[in-house]
Amino acid sequence: EDSVISKHSKGNYMFKIEDALSLGPGQWLTDENMNFYMALLNDRARRRIEEEAGPKCYFTNTFFLEKLYRGKGSYEYKGVRTWTRKKKIGVDVTQCDKVIVPVHQRVHWCCAVVDIAREELVYYDSMHGKDTQVLENLAKWIKDEMKDKAGKDIDTSSWERRYPRNIPGQDNGYDCGVFAAKFAECSGLDADLDFSQTDMPLFRKQMVVQLAKVDLEVVS
Repeated sequence: EDSVISKHSKGNYMFKIEDALSLGPGQWLTDENMNFYMALLNDRARRRIEEEAGPKCYFTNTFFLEKLYRGKGSYEYKGVRTWTRKKKIGVDVTQCDKVIVPVHQRVHWCCAVVDIAREELVYYDSMHGKDTQVLENLAKWIKDEMKDKAGKDIDTSSWERRYPRNIPGQDNGYDCGVFAAKFAECSGLDADLDFSQTDMPLFRKQMVVQLAKVDLEVVS
């Protein structure tokens, strides 16, 4: 059950049969699925930056918040300081319009967005929950990141914190990961959240193909 279907060249991400099965009906997405999908979103984001098409974005992996503050129970910038070096990720985060962060809430997936261009932080939750710690720690992080990587002093205390409720919502206990992945994708494109619960079975099938082929554009 651990046979590998595909691999991503950056980040050592693998898509295995067990991960494909977790994209089946009624199953929870694995960290591996989410991280592989974020890697594909980064591939597209880098291409779009080169083409000067749309917002400049970077997508973190699912372990980012764990290293930033959750693991030790308190904020620690040095835990992720080297994770976003341009030489490592191919993108200058301080020049990005958005940094998009998948949020694993133990038994629930959400998505947070550090919108640098609009000076706001947004928390997307398909169950319409609210985790203020996520956005407050990301506000500290982007302030430290700008200072460390670009020598800029920014004040994020005045940035708006948004927890939108007028967004697509789930009506079951297992599709949160697909919603979170789509919130991340749409945010990276500055696209409307024009999907709903009824789209989830199709999105799951598309993700299997995208991860297997290591290409977002393989589905239209």
